[in-house]
Amino acid sequence: MFRRTTPCLKYIHPAPSLRAFRSINEESLDRYRPGGYHPVRISEAFDEGRFRISNKLGYGPYSTVWLAYDKKTTRNVALKICTADPPRGGSFERGILDGISTQITSQPGSHRILQLSHSFKHKGIHGNHLCLVFDLMGPDLEDYRNFFPGRRLPVALVKRITRQLLFGLWSLHSVCKIIHADIKPQNILTETPETRAVANSVAGYELQPIDPLFDMPDEFYIASSKVYTLDADMTRPARLAVRLADFGHASWFDRKLPGNTQGQRIQAPEVVLDAKWDHKIDIWQIGLLVWDLIEGQPLFNGYPPNTTKYNPDAHLAQMTSTLGPMPTRLIEGAAPDKRQLFSEDGNMVDDFNFPRTSLEERSQVTGMPDIEKMRYFDFLKRILSLDPNSRPEAETLVDIPWLSSI
Repeated sequence: MFRRTTPCLKYIHPAPSLRAFRSINEESLDRYRPGGYHPVRISEAFDEGRFRISNKLGYGPYSTVWLAYDKKTTRNVALKICTADPPRGGSFERGILDGISTQITSQPGSHRILQLSHSFKHKGIHGNHLCLVFDLMGPDLEDYRNFFPGRRLPVALVKRITRQLLFGLWSLHSVCKIIHADIKPQNILTETPETRAVANSVAGYELQPIDPLFDMPDEFYIASSKVYTLDADMTRPARLAVRLADFGHASWFDRKLPGNTQGQRIQAPEVVLDAKWDHKIDIWQIGLLVWDLIEGQPLFNGYPPNTTKYNPDAHLAQMTSTLGPMPTRLIEGAAPDKRQLFSEDGNMVDDFNFPRTSLEERSQVTGMPDIEKMRYFDFLKRILSLDPNSRPEAETLVDIPWLSSI
């Protein structure tokens, strides 16, 4: 299990001393070796002194993320330092980020994408590291939803978030010709007027040294830390903005990453079937996101009954038990071992005994007016179509009735 690597600040309520916060899970020390992580120190300077490290924000399998002060812009930023041996040297993700920055600057959805602001190479004791600089953001949606009972967001807030994301996808798909492929709460970052102000005030905050979780060579610090408190009300829909982040799984329309590109639970049916896929997998993921945020639990988990181990066949059975038979065209384009899972009518030969229950029957939303509920399920059914060709484009969805009635 790896800590998220999206560049965001973390929030704490109330405000004990910074020293009180220690991480439990951190990156493996074995990865601090040639080809691996760079051993970053608090107050260390990068890029000829332009960036100075203030604190650690998180880590992932191929990077660590740090709060840094940019002397050139006099702003605080998130500095993502890649390992010296990331897949494809980090060049594919860097190419995606550069493509976004150069193409959607003036597009309506450009502010809904977390864009790369600067990059450079750093030569360290373990090799050459690609360093990526991003705006500093608030918590991701996975953390943000903890502000709400049952981790369920108000419908009005979900509509606002969804519409903003669709504007971002509109630009990403129609202008950049890029597929994100990993739309989930952890990769959606929040911001409010207060978070932007606080991010710019952290530079004056006197950080106490963070006790290392392990005895580390050269006394460099490794523990991730929460950075500041925020007393402002972040739950008001009108104040919240989001940005789509983390393009580590992204692909160009005409140049896709090999293999499975999506996390297991958010895989679109065409991906599970090893069939051809395109940007419509992003639309599918928006549907799963909306359900998850409103209902408080994932629509599909891919677990056979009485187990907690992912099974792709069980995942397909869950889809058909809720959304109906798999389209013939999709089955015909699937891998041979997947085609044999289906009968002629598109149903699973082995349905894992999942009961047939519609979206309406599975929903636990209460208090929603009938017309609102009808529009909600209509929206979900359109974007969660098993046939990717039937899923609308992002630019069509931004004006759909359910989202327009915010």
